[in-house]
Amino acid sequence: MYLYTLLIDYLNVDIGAAFPSNERLSVDYGKSSKTTGLHLRDLEQAGLVAIPSKGRYIPLEPLSAADFYARFPKAWTNYTEAFATAEQRQKDDRQRLRKYRERKGDTRN
Repeated sequence: MYLYTLLIDYLNVDIGAAFPSNERLSVDYGKSSKTTGLHLRDLEQAGLVAIPSKGRYIPLEPLSAADFYARFPKAWTNYTEAFATAEQRQKDDRQRLRKYRERKGDTRN
C-alpha cells in the first residue's frame, strides 16, 4: 500500500496520471528497481493501478471489500485463516498467562 500512496503523491491531477521513473519510485519506496517493478505489477493485477505505458501510472479507486474478495477469493481464504490463527494465538497466550499467575499466586484474571 505504501507504493500505491507514493503513486498518488506523484499524481498530476490535471492529467490524471503519475510519471515517476522506476528509479525514483525505488528510492522513495526503499526497494530495488526489480522489486518495485514487481510490486507495481501486483498493484496493477489487484486493480489499484493502471499502467498504460512505461513510466505512466494511473492510480485507480480501490475496490470495495466485497468486490476485491469476489475477484480474489484466495485472499479471503488467506485472511480468514490468518485471523483464526491470530485468535487461537491470543487464546493460548491468555491461558498461558492465567496458568503463570496461578503458579505465582496472583489472583488477577
